[in-house]
Amino acid sequence: MEQFPSILSAIAATLAAILSFGTLYVTGRREHRRWLRDSLVEAYVEYVEASFATRSPRTLELRAADDRAGLVEQKDSSDAACRRAMTSLSRLRLIAPREVVAAAEQLHFADVDAMTVAFNGPVPPDETWHVARRHQQECRDRFIGEVRKSLGVGKPADISPGRSWRYSPRSLNP
Repeated sequence: MEQFPSILSAIAATLAAILSFGTLYVTGRREHRRWLRDSLVEAYVEYVEASFATRSPRTLELRAADDRAGLVEQKDSSDAACRRAMTSLSRLRLIAPREVVAAAEQLHFADVDAMTVAFNGPVPPDETWHVARRHQQECRDRFIGEVRKSLGVGKPADISPGRSWRYSPRSLNP
């Protein structure tokens, strides 16, 4: 009986050590999940911002007005946005789910296609431009949908389709 308090103390110390380890383990996992979610949100936002920054509608306006200086500036800006998108895509490949990366790659190709239509060859007909932009918007919507799914967020708010590019530069100068 003389050893009972010592044994009870040893059991209590062991139990406290086990509970401390469990708490540290759970806290560490929680912090890791928080870091991963914050990193994903940051990479997702960077990628979408870079996609929007290609600004190809502005390019067509500059081309229609034959503004060569503005066009060079716009090309540099679009190229920088494309580089930012590639950097963000690399981050996504490291930490994002496979479905998000696949949607991001599709969006990247759609962005490049829209930039190609905007910068190369003669000023495209309205229909060619609208097809490229619709495809870009569909890919952007798919990417945002996959992002929201990966974050466990509900459905996105409805946005009027074609709202940001409801006209082409040619329709401005009849």
